[in-house]
Amino acid sequence: MKCFASFVLFLGTLALLSTPLAGAQLAQCNSNFTFCSIPENVMLQLPFGAIAGDVIVLEPGSGSTTVSDVFRIFNNEFDAGGGTGLGNMAFLYSSDDSTPLPNPSTYSANAVSIHEDPSGITHFVGNGTDYALNAPEPTTFALLGLGLIAITGMGRRRLHR
Repeated sequence: MKCFASFVLFLGTLALLSTPLAGAQLAQCNSNFTFCSIPENVMLQLPFGAIAGDVIVLEPGSGSTTVSDVFRIFNNEFDAGGGTGLGNMAFLYSSDDSTPLPNPSTYSANAVSIHEDPSGITHFVGNGTDYALNAPEPTTFALLGLGLIAITGMGRRRLHR
């Protein structure tokens, strides 16, 4: 029975370490908030308040009008109307994935358009912060591996007692 309980505890811990936590993920920013990495299709909480609005990212090439991504900072702290105000929640919608782009009629009144960098990571400077759009997010497998190493270490220590 004791072995079964340990096995259930192991599986429960493994499941918790391999699934994302409820709620928004905290954006990865440097200590003075002058740079933040923004992955696609992940609701992020910025560690600071920012001017709300939309950045419409167009396909590479100066003549392109095809929307590739939309970076939106929501006006969840102060709503000034027209999608403007202040907020700390952000989302990068991408046409490359299954999440549909927002309808153009919902773009904020202060929306700006920029062209996507051919390298795949586009930089937008707003609110005094350099947002690296389409930055890769930490992988779930790396977190799972760290969890397995920790559990293995705990198990080995328990066996030596």
